[in-house]
Amino acid sequence: MKRIIGLVLAAALAAAGCGDTADKNEYVTSVNNAQASLTTSLSKINPAGNPEQIATELDEGGAAIEATVKDFKAIEPPEDAVKAHDQIVAGLTSLATTFHDAAEAARAKDTEKMTTLLTGIQTSEGAKQLEAAQKELVANGYKFEES
Repeated sequence: MKRIIGLVLAAALAAAGCGDTADKNEYVTSVNNAQASLTTSLSKINPAGNPEQIATELDEGGAAIEATVKDFKAIEPPEDAVKAHDQIVAGLTSLATTFHDAAEAARAKDTEKMTTLLTGIQTSEGAKQLEAAQKELVANGYKFEES
C-alpha cells in the first residue's frame, strides 16, 4: 500500500518553484497546498484487517484523492500548464475511482480483484495521465521534487 500511496503523492506533483513569473510561483504554491492535504489524508491509510475495514480504508483513500481533485479544480493554472493541469485532474479522478472499486471488491470479499486493482495502479491510465502531465510541466519550466 505504501508504494500505491507514494505513486499517488508523486503523481500529485510536489512542486518546487522554478521560473520567474508570478503565475508560475502562485501555481506551484497552489499545487503544493493541494499535495500537502493529500499527503496528510493518505498517510493515515493502512488497509488491513477484515474486508469491511479494508474497504473503509480504501474508500477513505478515494475520498482523500477526490478532495485533492476538488482542490486542483479550484487552482487557476498558468496558460502553459492548462493541458497538464487537466491531465492531473483526470488522472487523480481515475485513481480515486480505482480506490473505490477496490473497496467494493473488498466488501465483496473478492481479494483477487482488489489486489489486481491496487497492483495495477502504477500502470493504470490515471498514472499514465499523471506522468504525462508531469513531463509536460517539466518541459514548460516547472521543477518538481518527489515526496
